[in-house]
Amino acid sequence: MALRHTLRFWIWEGVLAQPLVYLNQPGNFVLATLLAGTLALDPATYGALLSIPFWCNVVQLLLSPLLARYWSARGIMLSCMWATVVSWLAVYAVLDRYAESHGSVKWFAVTFSIACLLTSITGVAWTALMQRVVPNVARGVYFARRNRICQLALLAFILATVAVTEIFGRAVPVFCGVIAFACLTRAASIMFAHRTAVLPPEIRQPVPLTAQFSSLRQQRPFLLFVACGALWGMTANFAAPFLPVFFLRELHWSNLQVGAFFLASLLVGAMAFPGWGKLIQQHGARPAMFVALALWSVTNVCWVLITPAHTALPYLLSGVTGAANAGIVLCNFNLILKLMPPTARAMAVGLNTAITSLATALAPIAAGVLLSWSQEEGWNAVAGYRWLFIGQILPAAATALLLIRIREPATSSLQHALGAMRNIRTLGAVLGLGFLFEHLFPAPTPPKTKGRV
Repeated sequence: MALRHTLRFWIWEGVLAQPLVYLNQPGNFVLATLLAGTLALDPATYGALLSIPFWCNVVQLLLSPLLARYWSARGIMLSCMWATVVSWLAVYAVLDRYAESHGSVKWFAVTFSIACLLTSITGVAWTALMQRVVPNVARGVYFARRNRICQLALLAFILATVAVTEIFGRAVPVFCGVIAFACLTRAASIMFAHRTAVLPPEIRQPVPLTAQFSSLRQQRPFLLFVACGALWGMTANFAAPFLPVFFLRELHWSNLQVGAFFLASLLVGAMAFPGWGKLIQQHGARPAMFVALALWSVTNVCWVLITPAHTALPYLLSGVTGAANAGIVLCNFNLILKLMPPTARAMAVGLNTAITSLATALAPIAAGVLLSWSQEEGWNAVAGYRWLFIGQILPAAATALLLIRIREPATSSLQHALGAMRNIRTLGAVLGLGFLFEHLFPAPTPPKTKGRV
């Protein structure tokens, strides 16, 4: 009973945390509209600001194992959660002053960096805690359900933000109000985290950092997973963070159109989580992630075809990409829980986050520099973005090839997972259309047999 209440509280914690967690994500709709639309930053500066969360993930590698030696994962997580709220209130104060004085963005970068660093440490501690809280047999289904509910909550937040910016405009005080609301809901989510069951301390001797590092070096599947995550991070954050800029400046979309684009991705992603959860439960996270990567790659090739004349295609691509991203996120989380050694949890999560972020941080910076260079050279702006879209296909293929070499415990073969996609109802579920495909293609009912009298 205590476990059931704890798992329910963690769902509520995730739901109420979504607004502030979303603000920490690179290329999110709110910050993209603020930085690229309201403040009109150039692509190079915009890309540099987008890379801040990833650099903070690298810095936390030095802090998380040290903190884990003296405090529990729960204590670190709760402390950093409250500190994150305070740091975002500092961001609010900086933006409020910026609206009055029109100063530089350096103080925004400083306060935003502190918030991102605290969020990174929180994520490492939360992941280590979840490995103990959620039973292994229920992780796929539970996190699929939790992520789906959180996605719907995030969808509601973005919808409300779109409505507010449409009514009151893109002024800086409007975004300050959005930040204040996110801080309020995050404070409420932390109260639910306080109500979760306190786990007894693990009975084991503290493992020296050198021994933890040595243990990780011997885990070849984990190291391959880290390399795979680094490649994927570069792929996913090369062109995608610049999509809002592309829509606002080149396609001349309104706030409502950009918001609808993100809503389509979140809505389809939320509906796809149960399908991915079942696929992971039946075949394992590695084969399911290969399917998600293939779906993402095929979809993103189509971005090179987008022109101002296309009105519906971007929303379709957004939905399919959202479904693929949902599968990749869920598979990544399940894989790291399976592959990291129990004696080096904090260092495993921290090392994975740091190396992945180090590679990922370079992607938006490089993309921003390339875009600025192409504009200085007199290129057509739309052509510059198309080259960004083409450039992300090769690392996506390399990620898939590296993923094949990872050995996951208790998993089926890749052929079985791909074979499962031939079932039209399974394919519909991972695309977030399970309810429709179940209605159009119902499962055959077994024939009735006459019993003996």
